[in-house]
Amino acid sequence: MISTGPNDGGEIFEAIQDGTCGGKGDAACVGVLGRTWKREFDAILDEIENLRGGRATAVRLVTAANAFTDPSFSRAALRGFEAYFEALTAAMCETADEHDAVCVDVRPVLSGPDFEQPVNDSSQESMDAVAELLVQSGVAELE
Repeated sequence: MISTGPNDGGEIFEAIQDGTCGGKGDAACVGVLGRTWKREFDAILDEIENLRGGRATAVRLVTAANAFTDPSFSRAALRGFEAYFEALTAAMCETADEHDAVCVDVRPVLSGPDFEQPVNDSSQESMDAVAELLVQSGVAELE
């Protein structure tokens, strides 16, 4: 199971909040990072495939909840953070698909149906919900 990427924002988070990222949907910052994520997830999955040497392997890439829904942020900042997490999800899920892995999108259970209602992702209820999504993904690769 691979779940990484949300903490890569660094200066991008500041640019989103300051409105200095640039481009439609903050593409100037977010798009570059999205391409970086894609390359990195591809490299991770290539390495797993090499290490496994063709043996049956179940790989799950687990998306991240949009943690930035604070109503004190401007609308533009909220859209930028939404774009950030959408780019992360796209990088994970597109790469998973290319490698015959499974992408498990946890956003509906951790951020609500419209990804704008965050819950405490460290709560037992959240952990159980994510575990259920993982169970629902099955393990056909190992059958």
